[in-house]
Amino acid sequence: MRLASLALSIASLALAAAAQDAPRSAADVTEEWRGLARVFDRVIPPEDATGADPRTLVLLVDPTASLAATGFADALAAALERHAASLGRVRIGVARVGADKPLCAPTDDASAILSAVRAALASPDERIQNVYASLRDSALAIAGRSGERALLLATLENGDAEDDLEATVARLAGTKTRVFVFAGESYLADSYWSSTYVKPEKPKETQLTGGDSAVIDVPWSWLFQLSSANEMTPSGFACYGLNRVAAGSGGRVWVYQPANAGAHTCMIWGSCLFCSGDHAPESELYNRALIAPLAPCVAPRGEVLNQLGDDPVYKAVLNAWRAALAAGLLRGTPPRAGHATSVDSNAASRGALLTSGPPERNAERAEGTLKDCERIQAVLASELARADNAKSSPRSIAIAEYTRVMLEVTKTNLVGYIGWCQEIAPRWLDKNAPAPLAPEIPALSGDLRNVTIGWTNRSLCHGALPFLEVELPGSERFAKQLAALDARIKAFEQRYTHTPYATALHRQGLATFQQTGTATSLEKKRPKSRNGPELGPQSGGNTRPPRAGGGSTGGSGPATGGGGG
Repeated sequence: MRLASLALSIASLALAAAAQDAPRSAADVTEEWRGLARVFDRVIPPEDATGADPRTLVLLVDPTASLAATGFADALAAALERHAASLGRVRIGVARVGADKPLCAPTDDASAILSAVRAALASPDERIQNVYASLRDSALAIAGRSGERALLLATLENGDAEDDLEATVARLAGTKTRVFVFAGESYLADSYWSSTYVKPEKPKETQLTGGDSAVIDVPWSWLFQLSSANEMTPSGFACYGLNRVAAGSGGRVWVYQPANAGAHTCMIWGSCLFCSGDHAPESELYNRALIAPLAPCVAPRGEVLNQLGDDPVYKAVLNAWRAALAAGLLRGTPPRAGHATSVDSNAASRGALLTSGPPERNAERAEGTLKDCERIQAVLASELARADNAKSSPRSIAIAEYTRVMLEVTKTNLVGYIGWCQEIAPRWLDKNAPAPLAPEIPALSGDLRNVTIGWTNRSLCHGALPFLEVELPGSERFAKQLAALDARIKAFEQRYTHTPYATALHRQGLATFQQTGTATSLEKKRPKSRNGPELGPQSGGNTRPPRAGGGSTGGSGPATGGGGG
């Protein structure tokens, strides 16, 4: 009995140690980017130098123009030459994402390996691809080989088209195949696929997800914002699906960072009133030590939702999120088990009521919405004060603080809108009123039919106080609100500078209003990928639509084209 108890205790300790060592977040599986040479140096040599059986490594290439532009083939050529002595103990095969057959069976012939990779990259394919099906097929193809088995998935534009993620993890575990990933950078809790009007054809039986997290955990689509910040804020990590397969197989992830990501843009949708837009704020250069605690969980989605449900700070965020949705301050629905978050059409209608009808009626409605905003702020502050931060994740706390800032931004925009309705809008009724301006929403297309109230956003990356120097409606009330907003922004940035949450704040802005025309059709285009060519949405195809964003290296090109890897 004692021996049995001792054995059980040892087994329990071993399981506890394994659980403790298991990756908990994307930071646990992500290695700092040091170039492609470092990637190949980590994956080519066998880990067990004394192993009798050769190691099998398959290079699974997702051949987009963006991958070819990284110099992937040239870096591989240099690595094969550098590790020529290892090729006797490692066999390298080449497969193409989406292809039925491998391009090159595992071999120690460096020239054959390199020729297969160059051939794959010579014919780029920009369609949305299911890399998980290719991972499963590749793992099964080498399952019968003895010795170490590994896959290196090289994909910059995909990873957000999932079919059965957990089946992929199970296949990798069952075949004892490790997955290493060379990926593009995802966006923060990316809501693009949930909010966009562009719906490209996706691979069969896949769901377009996106972003660094298992669920869209950041409140999105705020009132009087042209866009959702998390659709264009780089997260510093690959997309959730790629992190999940790496974590589940004992692999690693490298997030590609171009040497020159391009010029900084203060706002992707909107403009800056105080500079030319290229001042590249230092706060948008991510600090790995600061973003690591904010990394998303890599557990299965069901477990992530359970963890969020048990997180006292995130519970407060969800309560505020639901209340803000009901008040028309948000349009994006909160996450819940069994339901994907999406745009709530009723909330959108409530927000639209503020900009329809006579100016005096609009001002009255906005006053009511402002009171709702203040009430939600007070309840959230109270719940956060009572919440036990020790039982909450740093990411949840960051989301809560970001939510508080965005409520203050929305309150400021409501105060500004009320002032505009009272001081500027009555001029529309003059007999010499000017013609309505063209809409400032960049993605607007179609015939201008209706005259309504439109707005654009002005960057907040300089804070709120500089707006006091601008002649804006709202007088003393607006000036007081600007001062309150500036104080909250400064406190927030002091804590979250050099992280995605400060960048997300910069991607939102203060609204300025004007009489404008609305179009009969609206197409929301996806911003351009930092890593690839600008791709336009194509009817009936599954070409990835473009969008633009800010890179975590400080440039303007975003994370990935797909909100995924």
